[in-house]
Amino acid sequence: TILKLVGAPVPDHLDGLDLNPMLTGEDLNLQHSKLFWDTKAECAVRNGKWKLLITKENPNPRLQIVETPTGEFLYDLSNDPGEIKDLSNEYPEVVERLKSKLKEWQSDVNQDQEAISYSD
Repeated sequence: TILKLVGAPVPDHLDGLDLNPMLTGEDLNLQHSKLFWDTKAECAVRNGKWKLLITKENPNPRLQIVETPTGEFLYDLSNDPGEIKDLSNEYPEVVERLKSKLKEWQSDVNQDQEAISYSD
């Protein structure tokens, strides 16, 4: 978004979307088939109604704002948008499928990491 806004070239390998049309009131219809994130202390994948959350010990305890349990948690967001009931034991096949997709995404993102310089 920022690169497009300032007219800088956008490298092909860069992960992200140009959200500038939203700044002018256009509808981008941002329906993702999957959504991923990874903060080192927790990572997650959302696919359809399912969300898999994996929490770990925070590598920097000073950044730990609230204490959270560690483990793998599966939520059906269509019936439990507040993420109250963990369904990981009832749907282990969904957990494994989402973990596989998360690992694919992490591998893809890690392969594409490189410094970007616009000083040239």
